[in-house]
Amino acid sequence: EFCYINSKSHRKKLCRALFQVPRTSLELIPYFSRLAATLTLCMKDFGPTLVGMLEEEFNEHVQKKDPINVETKVRNIRFIGELVKFRICPAATVFGCFKTLLDDFVAHNIDVACNLMETCGRFLYRCPETHVRMGNMLNIVWRLKNAKNLDNRQATLVENAFYYCKPPERTIQKKVRPALHEYIRNLVFAELNKNTVEKVLIQFRKLPWDGE
Repeated sequence: EFCYINSKSHRKKLCRALFQVPRTSLELIPYFSRLAATLTLCMKDFGPTLVGMLEEEFNEHVQKKDPINVETKVRNIRFIGELVKFRICPAATVFGCFKTLLDDFVAHNIDVACNLMETCGRFLYRCPETHVRMGNMLNIVWRLKNAKNLDNRQATLVENAFYYCKPPERTIQKKVRPALHEYIRNLVFAELNKNTVEKVLIQFRKLPWDGE
């Protein structure tokens, strides 16, 4: 119904309503982001307006360096991260926020940076157009972790966020089975069907059942 009565003032009010998501209700942010992405399809200025409000709030938090209200900062950065995944917020905006946090990688900035990485870090790392830049940012995060004297909580936050974005490579060792076992598995899983039952049974009878 809103789409039929929308006007610039109504769109701004709706942006403000989405922008003011409670800081203790982070689970609502992905749904609000999806709504914003849907409305942006028919209201081109809706998404950029919301992004502008969030970016302005982020800059205010950075300038104030408020030692409290970390929940508000986390809500802000997670909202920005979710909008990136819907391609409402430009990747350049997120990288700008990320760089600002890394330039002063202390206190709440560590928590905010880790929340940003957990929200959209993997998305940016796996996108071809942002893979290299995000990889460089992750390397900077890891160097900062090693260079700064972080407490156990902060070090764990950084490690979890880093490996969430860039999981360690694992080499899967293929199980080596005896040739006879491989042959039996081939008969059961590849050859056996309703038309080859008799043929497979004949092959099974030929197996060395007296052996181990």
